[in-house]
Amino acid sequence: MTGAIGIEVGRDVSGQIAVGHHVIQVAGSYSTVTVVQSDQLPTPVPREDVTLLPRPALGLVGREDETADVVRMVDRGSPVQLHGAAGIGKSTLLRRVAHRMAEDGQRVVFLSATGRELGDVLQDIFEACYEAPGYRPGRAELRALMAGHELRLLLDDVGCPAAELDELLDAAPSATYLMTATERTLWGEGLARRLGGLGQADSVELLERTLARDLDTDELPAAKALWRLTEGAPLQLLAAAAVAYRSGGPLPRPAQVSELLPLVVERLSVRERAVRRILALAGDGGTGPGLLSVLLPQRTNGELDTARGLDDMRDVCDRLVAAGLAVETDHGYRWAPGVPRETGAGSEADVDELMTLCERLRHWAAAPERTPADLAAAAELVAGVVGAVSAAGHPAPGARLARAAAPGAALSLRMGAWGRILEQGGAAARKAGDRPLIAYFTHEDGIRRLVTGKRVAAAAALALAATLWHELGNQGGVHAAEHGTSLCQPGSLPTDVGPHGGGHTTGHGPASSSGQAQVHGHGPATTAKAAASKLGIGAKVVLGGGLAATVAGGTVLGLHSGGGDTVPVKVHVVTSALRVTMPGTPQAGCRQDASGTDCTTVVKTAKGRKGPVSVDPAGTLPVGTRILYWGCEEGPAASSCTITADKAKTVCVSTDSSEDASGRASCGSSNPSDAKPVTYPYMISMPSNWRVTVTGAAGKCFHDTFDAHATPDSSRSTACGPFRLAVGDSVRLTAVIDGPDPYKSLRFGQPEAYDTTPVWYGCDEGRRSATCTFTMTDKRITAFKTWQKSSDAQSGQHLPLSMCVTTAHDLEDASGTGVCEALTTDGN
Repeated sequence: MTGAIGIEVGRDVSGQIAVGHHVIQVAGSYSTVTVVQSDQLPTPVPREDVTLLPRPALGLVGREDETADVVRMVDRGSPVQLHGAAGIGKSTLLRRVAHRMAEDGQRVVFLSATGRELGDVLQDIFEACYEAPGYRPGRAELRALMAGHELRLLLDDVGCPAAELDELLDAAPSATYLMTATERTLWGEGLARRLGGLGQADSVELLERTLARDLDTDELPAAKALWRLTEGAPLQLLAAAAVAYRSGGPLPRPAQVSELLPLVVERLSVRERAVRRILALAGDGGTGPGLLSVLLPQRTNGELDTARGLDDMRDVCDRLVAAGLAVETDHGYRWAPGVPRETGAGSEADVDELMTLCERLRHWAAAPERTPADLAAAAELVAGVVGAVSAAGHPAPGARLARAAAPGAALSLRMGAWGRILEQGGAAARKAGDRPLIAYFTHEDGIRRLVTGKRVAAAAALALAATLWHELGNQGGVHAAEHGTSLCQPGSLPTDVGPHGGGHTTGHGPASSSGQAQVHGHGPATTAKAAASKLGIGAKVVLGGGLAATVAGGTVLGLHSGGGDTVPVKVHVVTSALRVTMPGTPQAGCRQDASGTDCTTVVKTAKGRKGPVSVDPAGTLPVGTRILYWGCEEGPAASSCTITADKAKTVCVSTDSSEDASGRASCGSSNPSDAKPVTYPYMISMPSNWRVTVTGAAGKCFHDTFDAHATPDSSRSTACGPFRLAVGDSVRLTAVIDGPDPYKSLRFGQPEAYDTTPVWYGCDEGRRSATCTFTMTDKRITAFKTWQKSSDAQSGQHLPLSMCVTTAHDLEDASGTGVCEALTTDGN
């Protein structure tokens, strides 16, 4: 890269990385960020050998027909999704398909997406095809770089929703995708195949292979009964064989299937139980035998025995795999899907074991030889351990562990992995009351959100960080946070980059000659308010796939067509959150302006065509806002839309923004067959000494100023509601702390320099968040029903489905913070 500002990005992972057009200097105390022009970014170098194969699928029984079927589907060139229940064998089959394709001379890239954010998976795809140390391209740049890369892209366990799936498929437009998932999310032009269990003969062979012996004649009826009951699910069959193998007895009876896992766990050795605990804490990320041997060291004559410890860990993990409790991955092992995880600390001995594990993991993370890739791979384990020790009543060691791992995770360019460590570390620091660590985690999370395009949330986090740094007397931290907030404003990117980090746009603010955005001296509160204001986001309706064959003047894609070969597709967009441009012929009364869109257009398309209808924003939507569709194959209020133009169709589009309640009602009323949804209540509490005004629920709710000499408590806190939401519906809430200063008489004429940034509890974003989105989920409804059974309806208690808002100033609203913690403990 050129050196106009003297920055060399990440060649030796020395502390600098580039994410899109943002360059982050990762340092021990806090990170700083600047913006550079495109010609100052690294130039990715294509790899000569773009092949990344998984380990061979050893021990796979049967599945030859399924393998050939999946290969044929991929050869058609459309995206393919292999879906089925957890533990049914999708990952094993995918590995076999990868090697079969490679044997046929195809370029294959195999990657695991288990439990990972989409952005981290996209970075893996980029790094498989290019060498560019320290660089993570923006989405538009990634699409441009991947254009022309014809390869087979195999992704295991893709759990992203349908809306993100489109972004994934667009990232490498010339590649052919084969993905596995538990639930089907690929519709439209893609192909999907459900994977069932093994056949009877293959199930018997799997049992015999696991038992390392042939089944006796009198065992065959039990084996067939197990096959029928488990529907050939390999993991359940492995558990049955493990019970028999470890006990030395016959296969368990079908009536014992529900008890298989407890029986297997009961027979685990002490060493196996210790590994089980760690794998459970690591979640979907798993961990490798090398790290396991560090966390559970093996000793010979009182001395550490590294070689023996590594072999021991492999043996232990292989036994857990054979028992159906763990799954082998390309990077180690992870706990088997569908198997319950026990991660909490019960007895005092469990707590001691957990604390020892935390300390060993911290030393491992802080070791000089530790690489960013090591820390990204261990991010789930780090986050799991931090959360477990904090829940066990020891948040301070957990916060220190997260602090040791966070900088390296940032340098890995895996923003999702970095975010999980920051989230758990911040929660532990707040629980421990460690103000320097609270400031650090808040600041770093703001930087992460900024470079990933979440500007509003970034501005709020960095504004809060600036206040915390100021109270700690750290002026460097204050300046770094204030500079970060200045980059959260629209127009802060250089003139050669669009909102997603690529493509030329106009109208941006000036940049300095060094390529760094100009800083105009905005303070944290001012910048946060500017960033929180509604962005003027434009969007357009796109008809993809076969629907793109629109008809004008009787011509379909250059072919003359009679009117009988086309059908009308009516698209109605009603939203106050977006200005949407639409194809086709607008009907009378069409409104498309700065206040939103209320417009219906008609497009004719070839009859029988199938494809997606989507509203694609030109910028980043406000935090928590989703676009919703009615009249599609996915059902009402869906987050994606696929239609088949076999007859006249109507698609209605709105958002889940609180501003669009009438729009959603309008779209819903156009589908009279939709039953009126059941709604459930939620509350908003405001135990602050300041005046709080909340908008976004049903009108406004606020309370007046409290007495400055009084302590806010749950009995005196003002609460709004209850309001109601249906399952899957969301509301975005905005709080403003304003009104008279309750402490004015105590300031003796001193300037009012105290930050009153709202801080939310109990929202989707997590505890102590800068913004609040609340989605009604089945989990929350279960909590509400449990509360109904255990509480007196006339007791006046707050509902467990509640959000709470107070101020960021811990000294003046410390008790308000305590009330919010208490009110949102249950149900959220």
